[in-house]
Amino acid sequence: MRLAAGEWFTARVSACGLFHIAYPSASEPLKAELRSVFSQLCQDDMPMVRRAAATNLGKFAATVEPAHLKTDIMQIFEDLTQDDQDSVRLLAVEGCAALGKLLEPQDCVAHILPVIVNFSQDKSWRVRYMVANQLYELCEAVGPEPTKVPNIKFNVAKVLQSLVPIVDHSWMIPIMVVWFIGLELEYRNDTHRQVNI
Repeated sequence: MRLAAGEWFTARVSACGLFHIAYPSASEPLKAELRSVFSQLCQDDMPMVRRAAATNLGKFAATVEPAHLKTDIMQIFEDLTQDDQDSVRLLAVEGCAALGKLLEPQDCVAHILPVIVNFSQDKSWRVRYMVANQLYELCEAVGPEPTKVPNIKFNVAKVLQSLVPIVDHSWMIPIMVVWFIGLELEYRNDTHRQVNI
């Protein structure tokens, strides 16, 4: 707790990595305080502290009781996904998969799926790239049914398309061809205009 209240941001950064270790053996009042302090670190003025908190959110969430996971942790997660720093949002993408595996399927669809769709349209190319990079884990976390929602695969294909000018074509083009062929076959008779390729 002293590290989390440290004057220097480096102490608060270090504290973020210790919550998942201290939480399981803490008493109930101390657990409530740990959740509160972690929430404060996720809203710290220093982006380095928020990045450290976002990096460790999945580990911390894995130790939190399910009742608090749905309330406290999901609120923290939603705040991190709307951070003004793309480096924090980038790390929150990784948290999507970790949190999705901890939630019930219906909660995952309600809380994680909209975040994935928003991230796939993020203004930062690094966040969109991370969505494409983490797609397997994200789909695994959300489950098979939500991937039938028309916008998800389409948005991922758009992310891949936007990355072409930035990345090495020798490995990106084969991936994109497979995605676009799959999208074309899946949505050939789809009436949604936005998924026509």
